[in-house]
Amino acid sequence: MQSAAQRLEAVQQMMLQQQGKTLVEFKAGKLKQAGSTVTADPRRGTLLLVESAADGMTRIQWKTRPGNKLEEDLMIIPNDVSVEKVPECKSGRVILVRMRSSNRKLFFWMQEPEEKKDDEHLTKMREAFN
Repeated sequence: MQSAAQRLEAVQQMMLQQQGKTLVEFKAGKLKQAGSTVTADPRRGTLLLVESAADGMTRIQWKTRPGNKLEEDLMIIPNDVSVEKVPECKSGRVILVRMRSSNRKLFFWMQEPEEKKDDEHLTKMREAFN
């Protein structure tokens, strides 16, 4: 008999198989916000923007690496998202994804070894969101 965690994992894997076209993908970790403080989640991960095969909507996803466990999966409203570097962060390369309609903020820290590709990833994200 499968546990609830195993069933959830199976459903997540099925969703990944049906998700559609990957628009942007790069190594990035998550940050957690508590009030005005943002702290890094030390785990390695992958940030993806995916065009859903079912409805054509763009989704932002974050998966653990290794393990490929889907932890964030948010549908994006077209023209509702801004993406920017966080220049105040001096100890790493952080980006902010802001949903305008809900004022929700998602912070990610770049884990790609080549900093020179950061701007390319941000440009691709902006294009996918708008």
